[in-house]
Amino acid sequence: MLKRIGSLPAHVVALEAEGTVSAEDYETVLIPAVEEALKEHSKVSFLMVLGDAFETYEAGALWDDTVFGFKHLTDFKKVGVVTDRNWIAETMRLLSPLIPAETLAFPLKKREQALKWIAN
Repeated sequence: MLKRIGSLPAHVVALEAEGTVSAEDYETVLIPAVEEALKEHSKVSFLMVLGDAFETYEAGALWDDTVFGFKHLTDFKKVGVVTDRNWIAETMRLLSPLIPAETLAFPLKKREQALKWIAN
């Protein structure tokens, strides 16, 4: 499940994942949130928080993420992830040269710092 993190500027889409993230979560939460922000802003900043309540992604969600990422490759100003799962943070670091946006990975203990970074 994905839920919006509120109290952020309109150009920011910040989501927190809990349990298993499905393709339906992408289609009903993530994609509409980003596309709505892009109606009013040429670039969007995006942050995903994968905390202790996050379990995994379904294969369909991973596919939607890939397709969505290519479709909106140049639409992001910043892209960040907050997680203590090393493989996710390391994947973000490895892919960052391919993403034409400022990218950062934060540990969970720096969640507030990540929210400040994504909002500026």
